[in-house]
Amino acid sequence: MTIEEYIKSIVQKTNLSQSDRDELYFEIYDHLTSLKQEFLDQGKSEEEATTLAIQNFGEASTLGTEIDKAMQSSTQKYVQWIGWGLFLPYSFVLLFKLLLGRSAFYLGNLTYFFETGDWHSIHGGLINLIPFKSTINYLSGFDPTHLLDPYNIDIVLMNTLGNVIIFIPFGFLLPLLFKQINNVKMASKIFIKFILLIESLQLITFTGVFDIDDIILNMLGALIGYGSFIGMKYVWDRVKSVDKVDTI
Repeated sequence: MTIEEYIKSIVQKTNLSQSDRDELYFEIYDHLTSLKQEFLDQGKSEEEATTLAIQNFGEASTLGTEIDKAMQSSTQKYVQWIGWGLFLPYSFVLLFKLLLGRSAFYLGNLTYFFETGDWHSIHGGLINLIPFKSTINYLSGFDPTHLLDPYNIDIVLMNTLGNVIIFIPFGFLLPLLFKQINNVKMASKIFIKFILLIESLQLITFTGVFDIDDIILNMLGALIGYGSFIGMKYVWDRVKSVDKVDTI
């Protein structure tokens, strides 16, 4: 095993951010190369010096876990507790709004299909795969002469802007709680899988429509949340780096 491979195996055992992992990598690399040089000065071969340096440094899996614990500051732990404190009730509200709190309103569409054979009750009533069709219908059906009608406004807002807003906390809190979600590609995969699951469950339980517009708007909200998290994390990392410079 090379020194580089050994260090990577240590770093991968941590739940640190990518910037902290990079910093940790170079710190360990400097220490190990110095240790290796000591063994080379004692007359050891290149391979022997590398092996002895690694053996003296310790077991990779154990070190990764211990380093991770040591580098998790009290502030980070506090943020994690707050994150879970927000995420758990938010998850309940999200599931209640999208699934648990809804009646099987669309069961009638399926019944109508079996009675009449009219495919439009399924394709048009339960499934919409035409992008922005539902959104345009909601906006075009909005009556500006009834602005004081709360039902009129709520229906439009909930099915357009509401579909974006409800997933912003999801996109923000998930990478906060799970450090493995450290790039937009991974985050997007998780977001789309969860949203597709919700849409599929709505269809199966007849509590909603499998609507491509919902998927697009929910995904937009999740990505806005993720972008907000990345922005705040960038600012936080900059503040920490300034603090480190000031203490030198």
